[in-house]
Amino acid sequence: MSNTGRKKKLASFNCDQRKWEQFIACCNSKGTTATATLLEFIELYLGDSQDKVDAIGGNDLDERLDSKIKRMFEKGRLEPQVRLRGGISNPKTPILS
Repeated sequence: MSNTGRKKKLASFNCDQRKWEQFIACCNSKGTTATATLLEFIELYLGDSQDKVDAIGGNDLDERLDSKIKRMFEKGRLEPQVRLRGGISNPKTPILS
C-alpha cells in the first residue's frame, strides 16, 4: 500500500539523471531511501537547523566558504588581504605605526 494519500503531497521535480542515480546509490549505501533522506532534509530545513543540513551534505559551512573564497581569489575576483591586530589590511598598503 502506498504512503501517499491523506495529508501527503506526492512531490515531483526535475533532476539530472546521473546525480539522481548517485543520490540513490548514496542513500542505499547508508541503509536509507531517497524519500527518507529528502523528508529528513525538509524537516531540518524548516526547523532552521542549517548546521544539521550542512552535516547531511557532508560539508562544513566554513570549509565551503573557504573553498569559494579561494576560488574567487585564484580567479582574480578578490584582492589578497592580511589580518592585522586592528583588522584586515591590503598588503599593498603600507602599514604605519
